Amino acid sequence: MHKPVAFFDVDKTITNQDTFLLLVREGLKKSPWRGVVLGSFWPLFVSTALFGLEKRHAKGAALWALTVGLSDHAAKQWMHSVVAQAADDLWLPEALEEIQALEAQGHEIVFVTASASAWITPLLEARGFEQRTLIATRLKRFAGGVVVDGHNCFAEEKVRRIEETLGRALTWAKGYSDSVADLPMLRLCTERILVSPLRAHEEAYRKAVGAGGYRRVEWRQKR
Repeated sequence: MHKPVAFFDVDKTITNQDTFLLLVREGLKKSPWRGVVLGSFWPLFVSTALFGLEKRHAKGAALWALTVGLSDHAAKQWMHSVVAQAADDLWLPEALEEIQALEAQGHEIVFVTASASAWITPLLEARGFEQRTLIATRLKRFAGGVVVDGHNCFAEEKVRRIEETLGRALTWAKGYSDSVADLPMLRLCTERILVSPLRAHEEAYRKAVGAGGYRRVEWRQKR
């Protein structure tokens, strides 16, 4: 019999802020000139937001602006250090308690995120979860910087990556997320838990799975 699996989104589900935006802020603080490079991609960022385009190109452009000129090792080391230094403040205590309780009950914990392992791994290491399965957006080198490799691990892509990593014979017990983007993943779970969702996101879940198709929890968030 397969172990029940509990799937956790990361940003604003187990953390109190978006870790990618943390990277952007810290990168610009460290090297303000990168703001000029970042600004050159503004049309791409605006069109992605306005027309709902796939986010991998915009995210890749932002990552490239923050890492161009750094070696692969230096870029990954910087991403790792930014989150490692902030990890204690990033973790939501309720998320930590929930994960520990689920593991005590025999659940396998899987973290599935649109962020990259380069900066999510130190977050998990800070609480001793580095041996848990992490499914994340992949990165690659391009033109002297770091960009997204393939599709962003987002929405339906999360389901594809889960099945690619763990196979199809899974017991989808629980799914945790703050965002409607994770509806494809949570649809497959027996129990769906929305973590401090915005009103529009909760309404989308209500329409998709019914008012009784999910449970809402309020964990402390910094929006």
